Amino acid sequence: MLNYIILSIYLCLSCQIVKGFVHSLVLDPISASDSIRVKLLNAECWKYRESDPWRSVRLGYQALEIAQKINFARGEAQVDNYIGVSFMKMEDYVTASKYFFKALDVSERNKIQVEKAYALNNIGNLLIIQGDYKQALNFTRQALQLQQQLKNETGVAYAYIRMSEVYRGMQLFDSMLYVSQLAYNIRIRLNDREALLACQRQISQAYEGKGQFDIALKYATKVSSLWRSISNYYSDLARIYLRMGKFDSSIYYGLKSLQVNERGNIYTLENLSDAYQGKGDWRNAMKYTKIANQLRDSIAKVASYKHTQNLLILYETREKEQENASLKMKLHTNLILSYCALLIAVIGLCVAWFFFRMRKHEKATNLLLNMKNEEISAQRDSLEDLNNTKNKFFSIIAHDLRGPIANMNAFLNHIINEKKDISPDHMEEYLHLIRDSTETIHKLLESLLTWARSQRGEIKYEPTPCQLSELIQTNVDLFISSARRKNIELQIEQVADIMVVADYKMISTVIRNLVNNAIKYTKDGGRVAVAVEVFENAVAVNVCDSGIGMERDYLAQIFSLDAKHRSKTGTSGEKGTGLGLILCKEFLEMHGSELRIESSPGSGSSFKFNLPRIK
Repeated sequence: MLNYIILSIYLCLSCQIVKGFVHSLVLDPISASDSIRVKLLNAECWKYRESDPWRSVRLGYQALEIAQKINFARGEAQVDNYIGVSFMKMEDYVTASKYFFKALDVSERNKIQVEKAYALNNIGNLLIIQGDYKQALNFTRQALQLQQQLKNETGVAYAYIRMSEVYRGMQLFDSMLYVSQLAYNIRIRLNDREALLACQRQISQAYEGKGQFDIALKYATKVSSLWRSISNYYSDLARIYLRMGKFDSSIYYGLKSLQVNERGNIYTLENLSDAYQGKGDWRNAMKYTKIANQLRDSIAKVASYKHTQNLLILYETREKEQENASLKMKLHTNLILSYCALLIAVIGLCVAWFFFRMRKHEKATNLLLNMKNEEISAQRDSLEDLNNTKNKFFSIIAHDLRGPIANMNAFLNHIINEKKDISPDHMEEYLHLIRDSTETIHKLLESLLTWARSQRGEIKYEPTPCQLSELIQTNVDLFISSARRKNIELQIEQVADIMVVADYKMISTVIRNLVNNAIKYTKDGGRVAVAVEVFENAVAVNVCDSGIGMERDYLAQIFSLDAKHRSKTGTSGEKGTGLGLILCKEFLEMHGSELRIESSPGSGSSFKFNLPRIK
C-alpha cells in the first residue's frame, strides 16, 4: 500500500514538472529551451569522451556556444571541463590544459565551487602525466577541500583517487594505500561498481609499491573478470609477477596484454624485456627493448603533430557549424516539442523504474555483503600468516640460543670439574670460547629486542637534518678492528658536506648492520666499501663487498623469517639470524625508501638505499 502512495505522489509531481516546463517555454522560450539543450548536450559530450572523443568535442562546442549566448555560466564551466577531458583522452594535453584553466576561471568568477573543484582535479591529472607531482598534489588537495566543503561524495572520491596517483608517482605507497581505501569506502556507499574496481586497482598498486606482492595479487585478481580495460589488467599482473621474480607468469600475462592491445604500451614491453632478462633469454629481452624504443619514438612524433592537427579539424568543424546555423534555427522548435514528448514518456516509465530500483537496491545490498565477506576472509588469512610467522620466528630463536648456551654450560662444567688439571693456556682458550658464546647471545637478544620494539610500534620515526659524512664515518669506525682481524680493506668514499633528512638512530642501525654483514661474508684479504651517489633531491648510499655473494633462490627469501631459511655462516664461522636485514628493511620503509640488493655467487654483494637530500 505504501508503494502505491509513493508512486501516486511521484506521478503528481511529474505532471507538475511538465506543466511548469511548458509554462516556462511560453513565458521565456529562448532561455528555458536553450539551458535545457546545454544540459543535454553536456550529457552527450560526457557520454562519448571515451568511445568517440572527437564527437564529444563537437557536441561540447555546440553546448559552449549556446551557454555563452545565454550567459549560462554553470553550463559553460561544466562543458569546458568536459571538452578538456576529451582532448586529454586524445593526448592533446596543450588544448586540454587550455580548457581546464578556462573552466577554473569561469567557476571562480561566478563562484561555481563544484566545477572549480573538478577543474582543479583535472589540472592535477595533467600535472601527474607531466611528472610534476609536487604541483599535482597542491591542486588535488585544493580540489579535495572544496569537495569536502560541498559534501559532494562523488567529487571527494575522485580527488582521493587522483591523490593516490600523485603518491604513487612520489613512491609514498603508505599514503597511496590510505587515500585509495578512503575512496573505496565512499564508492561502496555510493554503490558505484565500476569506480569500486578502479579503487581496488589503486589499492593493488599501493601494496605492490610496498613490496607486499601477495596482497597486491589478490586485489588485482579481484578486478580480473570485471575491469573494462583487460589490457591494463594483464599489464598489472605481468608487472606484479615480475617483481615477485616469477618470470614465466610475468611473460604469460605480458604477452596476453599485447594480444588484447597489439600496439601495447612502453611499460608492458619493458616488463617483458626484464622478465626475459631474468630468465637469461637475452634474445627476447633485446627484442622487446627494441620494440619499446620504437614505440617511444613513434609516440613522440605523433605528439608533436597532434595539437596542430586538432586545431585544423576544429577550424573545419567551426566553418561547417556556421554553414548549418540557419538549419539549427529551423530545428529549434521541433527540438522543444521533442523535449516535451520525452518528459511525458518519462512519466510513463516511472512505474517500471520504481520497481526496477527496488530490485537493484536488493542486488546492491547482496553485492556489498559478499564484498564484506571476502574482506573478512582476507583478514583471516592475513592473521593466520602472521601467526605462522611468529611460530617460525620462535623456532629460529630457540635454535640459535640453544647452541651458545649449551657450549657455555659444557665449558663451565669442564672448568669446575677439571680446574686443577687445566693449564693456563687451555683456561684462557676456554674463557675466550665462553666470551664468544656470550657475545653471540648478546647480539641475538639485542636484535630480538629491537625487532620486538619495532613490531609493537615503540620505535618512533623522528627525522632530523643529518650530515651524511659524519653519520657514515661514525658507524663505519666501529668495524675497523673487525676488518683488520680478517685483513679486509675497509674504504669510505669521501663525501662533501651533504645534509640529508633521516632518523639518526635508525639509519645508524642500518649502516652498522650492512657493514657488519659485508665484513662477515668477505674472505680474508677482501674489500668492503661505502660509496655515496649524489642526485638533485636525494643521495644513494651503497655498501658493497667482494665477498661470497648469494644465489638467486636465497636472495628471494632474504627477508623471510621462515625456519627453513637460515642465515649463512660467515667466512670465519660467524653466526647470524637474519634479523638485522629485516630491521634494515623496516627502518628504510619508515623513511619512504627501500633496500635494493644485487648479488651473485662469488662476485660479492651490493646493498643500496636512498635518503632525501637538503640542498
